Amino acid sequence: MQAQFFAEGMPVTKGSWVPMISKTNGRVFLRPDSKKLRPWEKAVKASASVALPADWNMSAPAYSCELHFFLPRYKKDWTKYGLVAPNADPYPRKLDLDKLVRAVLDALTHVAWEDDSAVMDILAYKRDRKSTRL
Repeated sequence: MQAQFFAEGMPVTKGSWVPMISKTNGRVFLRPDSKKLRPWEKAVKASASVALPADWNMSAPAYSCELHFFLPRYKKDWTKYGLVAPNADPYPRKLDLDKLVRAVLDALTHVAWEDDSAVMDILAYKRDRKSTRL
C-alpha cells in the first residue's frame, strides 16, 4: 500500500533539545530548540491524515519513505532581475537533511506508523524550491 502527500510550509529540522523549568511545579523538562518545529509537525500530520487511505495499516512490520524537501534560497542568492546569481551556492539552505528527515518521521508517529523505528528504507532529497531537477 502506498500514500503520497504534500505538507505546505517551510521544513524545519529536529535537532537539539533545551532544558526548561516548569513554572507550575518547578520540574525540569525538555523542549525542542526550534519554536517552528511544532507548527511544521502539525502540517505534516494534517497532510498525512488526509492522504492516508482508511485501511492503512499502522502496525505493518516495515515501511519505506521517499521524502522531498523543497527549500527557498536566501535573498543573497538572487539578482535584482529574479535570476539565481552566478556566485550563488548551488545547493539550497544549510539545513541538515538527516534532521529534516527526523522531524518528518517523528511527526508521522501515531499517524502513519506506531513507531518510526519500523521505517526500514529512506530516500531523501533536499532541493531548491524552484529547481526542476531531482
